[in-house]
Amino acid sequence: MSMTPRDFIKLKLKERNLTFDFLSEKININRTKLFRLLQPEAVLPLVYRDRIINILGFNIQEKEDFLSTLQSNVFVNQLETENPWLNFLFTDQIEENSIKNSVTSYNKGIPTDISLEDFTNNITNTIRQSQNIETLRLRIYVCGCFYVNLLTPLFNIVANIKDSKIRHFINLPINDLNCAIYRLNHIMQATKYIKYRAYQSDFEGTLWDTFLIECGNTYYYGDIRLGKLHFYSSSSTNLFTFWKNKYDSFWPQYKEIIIENKEMLGINFYDQSSLHKSLRSILECSQIFWNLEGNYQHMIFKSNMCYDAVPRNFYYSLLDSVLNDEITNISDDNKVLIGELLNIVDLRNRHKVYSKDNNSIDFYTIYGIKSFIKTGKLSDHLPGLKEFDYNARIHILKSLINTNQQEQNFHMYISEREFFDNKYAICCFNGYGFAVEHLIHNEDNQFTSTSYCVIELKDLSTSLWEHMNNSNLLEGTGLVEVTEEILSSLIVDEELNS
Repeated sequence: MSMTPRDFIKLKLKERNLTFDFLSEKININRTKLFRLLQPEAVLPLVYRDRIINILGFNIQEKEDFLSTLQSNVFVNQLETENPWLNFLFTDQIEENSIKNSVTSYNKGIPTDISLEDFTNNITNTIRQSQNIETLRLRIYVCGCFYVNLLTPLFNIVANIKDSKIRHFINLPINDLNCAIYRLNHIMQATKYIKYRAYQSDFEGTLWDTFLIECGNTYYYGDIRLGKLHFYSSSSTNLFTFWKNKYDSFWPQYKEIIIENKEMLGINFYDQSSLHKSLRSILECSQIFWNLEGNYQHMIFKSNMCYDAVPRNFYYSLLDSVLNDEITNISDDNKVLIGELLNIVDLRNRHKVYSKDNNSIDFYTIYGIKSFIKTGKLSDHLPGLKEFDYNARIHILKSLINTNQQEQNFHMYISEREFFDNKYAICCFNGYGFAVEHLIHNEDNQFTSTSYCVIELKDLSTSLWEHMNNSNLLEGTGLVEVTEEILSSLIVDEELNS
């Protein structure tokens, strides 16, 4: 019998003469919940996984062994919907919904129990064995199904299929903000699939927690009952006709909420073949964000700063070092685009700092700020740009502190808890909706690309804004408003650890 994650951790604690109480205290979680998260069929959030690895000081082999026990323990959740952002926003933590690993499959009316992995593998293999995969039509229709171990394998099926779409019908209950944000978290993570579309309504209807997959001439229909998935496959059109009849009845009640969902390449100044396209995509994204920031109060959740938080002269000095470097040989057209990009960055920076009309709140993490002090790189630091030197890093942070102290419309907080492990950035625009960026980094932790999504949810964004402004942010959330004293302590800590 393979070792469970709990058995593995018990062994490593014993080797280090440590206890579970010590570990639970260090990762800021109670002992009972830690035991439960390390049990078979549980899902250990990535933030806790990484803390355990760091606190216990696992070597390379121990880290691989630990990850192996986790992978064999549960069907891996690549969407990371157990993300601690939800737990940061609300004192009362919501339990993750997951379906049982056992799935009942019906073939010609005969029920057979298989695993959830086998269910998705069967569909994936059907796709791979298709003789016309280049022309294969794939459609996935999902109603609800907010289960931590279901949405990812469903949505992964569209990978590398050109003619594929995902339509997700949702209900985000405004009268239950905790539940609404829990579901929104699923949706925002799913927007990394560029072909994903979401539709909102207060209506759930008879198709709630069901899905239909149209894969060429094969149809898969699934429904969830009492926490268990039941699915039917058929090459006839009966399943599709059944769904279509139901679909036509509820479709008019739903409104599409995803306004933009696009890929954005990171700029590499030393790769001229992709530079023009990259600059264009970033310009387009920056223009969208600037327009939203200019019209709505907003708050951003991010590991550490982005470019609009950096004083103009420091950002320009990095670019000048690239533009004056003969080996880059940047074309005149691309230099024009870089100038346009600098203008928008400058506008966003000035608006954010000095606007008297719209409040702005930045939420960063202690881990992210320390990482910036140590590396001189932003969350979305462009490939090809040097890191900020040490003096620039300190000046950038102090300029934010000065803004925080002098401007009544701007507030900056840092959290002891990590939101997204520098993989996501989320912005809430009060009275409009949300924007999410998926930050993709290479093995050297260098920002390489992203996809960004703009979601229109007026009522929900207003409810979240009021929640964050009406609650006492400094109690129970691990938040502190940034001061020069706090910054100095972080700098000293990072210098001692270096």
